[in-house]
Amino acid sequence: MKLIHKKKKTILLVSVAALFIYLGCVLFVRTSYKLESINKLSSPVSTSTESLPMERINTRTTNEKYYVSSIDIPLDNMSVGGRVVAEYQKWLSETGLLDIKTKEAAEKLGLSDTRKYEYEAKLKIYENEKYISYVYEILNETGGAHPNTYHTIFNYRKSDGKEIVSISDLYVDSIYETLSKLSRSDLRTQFMSTGNSADTLDDMMGEMFISGTEAKAENFSRFYFKDKNTLTIVFDKYAIGPYSIGDWDTDISLYSLKGLLR
Repeated sequence: MKLIHKKKKTILLVSVAALFIYLGCVLFVRTSYKLESINKLSSPVSTSTESLPMERINTRTTNEKYYVSSIDIPLDNMSVGGRVVAEYQKWLSETGLLDIKTKEAAEKLGLSDTRKYEYEAKLKIYENEKYISYVYEILNETGGAHPNTYHTIFNYRKSDGKEIVSISDLYVDSIYETLSKLSRSDLRTQFMSTGNSADTLDDMMGEMFISGTEAKAENFSRFYFKDKNTLTIVFDKYAIGPYSIGDWDTDISLYSLKGLLR
């Protein structure tokens, strides 16, 4: 009897132990699952900056008595934003808007309650594995025959965050001879394909065009990396022809420049 009782007791203890082990395993699995679910919910959602560029841009607007403005600020590079705002403040100072104290002073500038100066800095961001480019189209209107438009561009290398101020930061100085040849050929092709008249084509081929695409650093100072394979050169109004032909850009394959890298 004692032996039978002892066996029953042992079986009971083993069963209780097995039950505790089972419950412990269930609790561990459930807890691990909950922690994994919580971690998934709390982790940031990955988004494509190319498809959602506006999430990276804050637009600041101003509506004053004699001027209105709209300036895009990149949220991931406040240094760029600061430089663009400084450029805007310089424009405010140079136009005399900050010195207006009386209605008469405003009228001398052609301003009134219904006539204001305008300033806009519109931003597009281009990004690939190596570079990020902030491309601004600046427009200001001060009552002239037409608004003034031009581009201000900032390029950065992503590996070290260094700003690329000129193309010769990446390529040997002879790069400008290559860019001159490639851009002239492409711009002529573009211009002829738009169906422009012979007169405007002559303007395009004239002295301003030759001078504006000469192998000089200043002629190729406005550039950005459109994608991982393309360097885009921008020619603002008056750079290669009269105002009437507008501004132009040309895409240069980075593969064609490989042999000129520093």
